[in-house]
Amino acid sequence: MIVESLLAWNRSYVTSNYLIRRDYCAKRHPLIRPPHTVAEMAGSLANEIGMTERHRQCLRLVRQQFG
Repeated sequence: MIVESLLAWNRSYVTSNYLIRRDYCAKRHPLIRPPHTVAEMAGSLANEIGMTERHRQCLRLVRQQFG
């Protein structure tokens, strides 16, 4: 339900492994283990191996906003 709401509001859903937008979907190859702690989050968001350029750009925006 949350993803559907985001897409209805023309927002993106981005994780270390996926980018889902109303007009675009991307999946990292190969998938990485999702972060389970705050300490793992920075490394997960910084790892851009296997992402499409759009996915990289979205995660860079997230990193800028959260430090």
